[in-house]
Amino acid sequence: MRRLVLYTVLCFVFICGEVLDGQTASSVLVFDEPGFPTADTAPLSEDLLHRAFPSAQFSSAHELAAGLNDHKTKLLILPYGSAFPEEQWAVIYQFLLRGGNLLTIGGRPFTRPVRAEENKWRLLPETYAFARRLLISDYQETPGSARAPAAINEDEPVDRLEELCWQRAYSVVIRLSQEETSSRVGTSGTVDSELKTLLWGVSQSGRRAAPVIEIDHFRNDYAGGRWVMLNCELDSAFGENPEAAAILAALAHHSERGAELLRVTPTYPLYLPDEAWQLQLQWNQYQQSTLPAKASVVVRHDGDEEIARTVDINAHSFPVNETVTLPTSGRPGFHTVEVRLQCGTDPCGVYRTAFWIRDRAYLLSGPQVTVDQNYFRLDGKRLEVVGTTYMASDAQRLYFRYPNPYVWDRDMKQISDAGLNMLRTGIWTDWDVVTGNTGTANEHTLRTIEAFLMTARQYRLPVQFTLFSFMPEVFGGVNPYLDQEAVRREKDFVISIVKPFANVPFLMWDLINEPGFDNPKRFFATRANGDAVELGIWNSWLLQRYKSRNAIEEAWHSVLPDGLITPPAESDSTAQSANDGGRPLALFDFNLFAQESFAAWAQSIRTAIRGVGSQQLITVGQDEGGALMEPSPAFFKPAVDFTTVHSWWFNDDLLWDSLAAKQKALPMLVQETGVMTETNADGRPRRSATTEAAL
Repeated sequence: MRRLVLYTVLCFVFICGEVLDGQTASSVLVFDEPGFPTADTAPLSEDLLHRAFPSAQFSSAHELAAGLNDHKTKLLILPYGSAFPEEQWAVIYQFLLRGGNLLTIGGRPFTRPVRAEENKWRLLPETYAFARRLLISDYQETPGSARAPAAINEDEPVDRLEELCWQRAYSVVIRLSQEETSSRVGTSGTVDSELKTLLWGVSQSGRRAAPVIEIDHFRNDYAGGRWVMLNCELDSAFGENPEAAAILAALAHHSERGAELLRVTPTYPLYLPDEAWQLQLQWNQYQQSTLPAKASVVVRHDGDEEIARTVDINAHSFPVNETVTLPTSGRPGFHTVEVRLQCGTDPCGVYRTAFWIRDRAYLLSGPQVTVDQNYFRLDGKRLEVVGTTYMASDAQRLYFRYPNPYVWDRDMKQISDAGLNMLRTGIWTDWDVVTGNTGTANEHTLRTIEAFLMTARQYRLPVQFTLFSFMPEVFGGVNPYLDQEAVRREKDFVISIVKPFANVPFLMWDLINEPGFDNPKRFFATRANGDAVELGIWNSWLLQRYKSRNAIEEAWHSVLPDGLITPPAESDSTAQSANDGGRPLALFDFNLFAQESFAAWAQSIRTAIRGVGSQQLITVGQDEGGALMEPSPAFFKPAVDFTTVHSWWFNDDLLWDSLAAKQKALPMLVQETGVMTETNADGRPRRSATTEAAL
């Protein structure tokens, strides 16, 4: 999996209730310019805007800078769809950067700059240069309300939003993180922002559009700000609807509150039967003052209420961190938690999570996954695998940091209902968190894995669990494959995860996702690491293969310098290497050395897994590079029970890549596949989501 994690959301528009005159004088600024063009949505009349925002300050393009630089201004409203004033972009951007709130009405925001020329406004061609500064890379068209009627988000209600009609919506593709949690490829970003859909368009096949969204920013750029976007083409009749002003006013009031964070996390996602339940409540309203609040906590098991508790929250400042301790019921199984906050008489937040109470008999009674020479089998019946790689829809690869079994259960139900029948998950990042810097999986990690497996068991979903990604973690060692101390530590780590789950019948082990060899700075390639351990083993391998230094020189058509023979350099992979005095023929030997070394590593990890009693299926999740110069199943076949291929890039080579991955007497699974997103020179995707789906 080599793609940055992006949230793709669907968007549309609505019709609301009474005018909410909640804005204080001058805290809301509406951009209002006579003759300014509207793009990708129906224009809104001056009368409608003034009825919707009666206390707002209306500013022309010339006045916009002064208004946005006023510290009293909390919310900017842009009512012209995709269009915005190009000359004022810098001051708009700075306002958002420092945490200003935003409400955009219609269209695809910040894609159609408008320039003042000769006392006229000229609508410029579409560009994503400005939107990308806001981490928005694309908008993709989705159905109108005629095909996908409106359904509100009950946890984030906005008055009468469900009455909205729209011609078409625009799904935003946005990055919600600006900072990596580590320098490793495959890492996740920090949780900088959160996207929620305020209104969906729903058809019989599910949610098809999200015309109204909310993005709350918690850290880094835009911290504290809330953006509410009506990313849709409003119906021309919207302005004539008697509720239109009330809808816009309610959205403005919602936007002006600023970012709000509510998270409730059980100490463990899985408790032992006699352990009390501890919930960590984290609450922050970035632009509000604290008020006395109450948290209503309800725990349910099989739909029946077990415990209801009200907790008073009397904090003097944000953020608020509270620990709620509840007595255990001791009942094994799945327990949901719903927390509702109330500030005075007003609801001010809802959060849902869940946890399991250990039930080993239930876990071990799951379906048995096996293979024959060509197929997977589940409880002895042939299984036509149609699955997905899955971590969590809320935290992606950081689900070990932020486990939420409620989200997993919701997602896996959707996966199962869609007809998918296998999951692939595991550790792509955060080995320091997973181990607590001890080198072996800590208690929280093991309980997280157990809770994940319990959830998958509930939907009869076999699970492939990936232990390493791209390059094994060396845990303080020197070389990921050749340093025996590093390999010993890797085995300790693997055993710490495998041993507690060695008898789970629907669990499989993926030793490593898309491995390269053996330079951690050169993933998806076979390149020398340049360490002393590698140098010594490489020279021993050469002498065993060629018996003499003269034979090596003859094979490489080279004159070797005195001393140890270094692995081929990066320059040896270029066409000019031989003319520049390099050793391009050494690449063949280094690739063979890499193949044999990786195969030996995989076999040693397999032996460690079998040594703790696991007879579960084992594989290596290799990509198309296995048919080129990356570790190939043709060499590591003895270490696996089925082979795989990840076909993302080489769309013209799908058949060849699959044939190269298939080995005699072993089934081959296309473990990851899709059409990799590619961009044009202007940074926009080459293909739409519809085109990619058709491919």
